[in-house]
Amino acid sequence: MRKILIIFLFSSFIFEKNLEEFLIDNALIYGPAPDNQSSTAIAFDGVNYFIVWIDNRSGSLDILGSKVSQNGAILDTSGIPISTAIYDQSSSQIAFDGNNYFVVWEDHRNSVSAIYGARVTP
Repeated sequence: MRKILIIFLFSSFIFEKNLEEFLIDNALIYGPAPDNQSSTAIAFDGVNYFIVWIDNRSGSLDILGSKVSQNGAILDTSGIPISTAIYDQSSSQIAFDGNNYFVVWEDHRNSVSAIYGARVTP
């Protein structure tokens, strides 16, 4: 418990100290989706951002994504399904290699936890 508290206090200090470095603007962007969306990850291709998240609108946890312009406009308003397999998907991450995005996540479709990935073209 003590280590967790120290890490939390340290990360809070770093966040407060560097807030202005990462603050693009104070406008919030909302995507029109029912139920819960959480755990975002983001990558930039030089033109647009691509954001992936865990989405619960289908009743199970899926991985969806969307392109977002540099001025904050959502370009894929319904979200792009990355993985909607049976059971839950979680813990998504994304990277851009100069040509394609690569999304990875934890997947439970075979009743055991496994890591899956998908290439997404910009």
